[in-house]
Amino acid sequence: MVYLAHTENERGISHPLKDHLRSVGELASDFAAQMNPAMCVTARWAGLLHDLGKYRDEFQEYLLGNRKKSHETHHAVYGAKLAAANRKTALAFAIAAHHAGLHDAEKLREMLSDSCYDFSCLDTLKQHFEAEVKALDWQCPEPTINPQSQGDKLCFEMFTRMIFSALVDADFLDTEVHYQLQSRETLALEPEKMLRQLFSEKETKATGGELNALRNRIFQQCLDAAASQPGFFSLTVPTGGGKTLSSMAFALRHAQVHGLRRVIVVIPYLSIIEQNAAQYRRIFDPLGKGLVIEHHSSVRVPDDANEERRRSPLEYTAENWDAPVIVTTSVQFIESLFGSRPGRCRKLHNIARSVVIFDEVQTLPTHLLNPLLNVLRELRHNYGVSFVFSTATQPAFRKSNSVTEGFEKDEITEITGTPKPHFSSFSECAIASPLPWQQ
Repeated sequence: MVYLAHTENERGISHPLKDHLRSVGELASDFAAQMNPAMCVTARWAGLLHDLGKYRDEFQEYLLGNRKKSHETHHAVYGAKLAAANRKTALAFAIAAHHAGLHDAEKLREMLSDSCYDFSCLDTLKQHFEAEVKALDWQCPEPTINPQSQGDKLCFEMFTRMIFSALVDADFLDTEVHYQLQSRETLALEPEKMLRQLFSEKETKATGGELNALRNRIFQQCLDAAASQPGFFSLTVPTGGGKTLSSMAFALRHAQVHGLRRVIVVIPYLSIIEQNAAQYRRIFDPLGKGLVIEHHSSVRVPDDANEERRRSPLEYTAENWDAPVIVTTSVQFIESLFGSRPGRCRKLHNIARSVVIFDEVQTLPTHLLNPLLNVLRELRHNYGVSFVFSTATQPAFRKSNSVTEGFEKDEITEITGTPKPHFSSFSECAIASPLPWQQ
């Protein structure tokens, strides 16, 4: 019997389950390698076991249209049960969630002990798996990202989320190849070429006058500071100081120096997103289309790999943030960090080893600062992310009674050194009385 993962595509070709499991396992492992090699084995097993339940006759009958959807056709729970039985907790969470979304620990325990599922078939499923894919060995370590964080709840949660993200993205992409009959092109960040485009843009700007000289000085300060070790940075520039291009210059040079993978620009307002994305596209499009992707509320992403056949071209490009430059909203970014749905979390693994620019950072919701700063710190320490907080009015991110997870004094580096002189220059203006109509 040929076990299937998906129904026929438009060419009448079905998707063999063994091929799907192998492909998703390899893809998930590749994604994990981009984050941290210590995660590769867990991610690969997540891919290999995520559809273990599809070896059940009930699911095969459902796929062929001979059975209605019910608890008997659920499949994710079986791979999760096998992982949990072998004490692979992060693996169990990720597999159980790859369609329904992440559960809390209590919900997962309830699911894995629910009598409506026939777990007596696990040995049979393992036999099918071993015959078609590979023999099971459980040399699958739990998180060893940061030895100092072992046992830390946040470290484990983020590890689980990253494995979940890698699994979901791999599942979507392999399903997409089956139904779309082609794989998408992946564009890599080329910071050296993009910096040359940025320099050319600067050369076309007006160069005379004190304000332009100040903008150029800020731009150069960003380039100079980019050699700093990855971490947290503030860019405090007055309105009109050119922080849109200067922050991008820092990000590209920082990525070039430290081998980072993409630049993510997080902006609070849709109007600014569209404006900035248009500016970036105008600068970088000569290098090739698709280098800059904008993602906001107008772009819908599917929440299940089985929706892959029903997407618009715009949705197609924004699903997993696999582009050199992403321009997105604060809402989208925060939902990726804290959400539970597959469609929201799919792009999370692509935040690793990126430069994230928070523009107008003072607009971040104050009631979310403590959990948000905690997660940003975890991304910085274990996933190689650098953050730039860009604004004319830096918020109170220092540790305090209200921001208990705030930064220590030396945790954030100001890119411009001492920003105060910039403000005094930009604040100088002349107020003149309007001329009468006769003049």
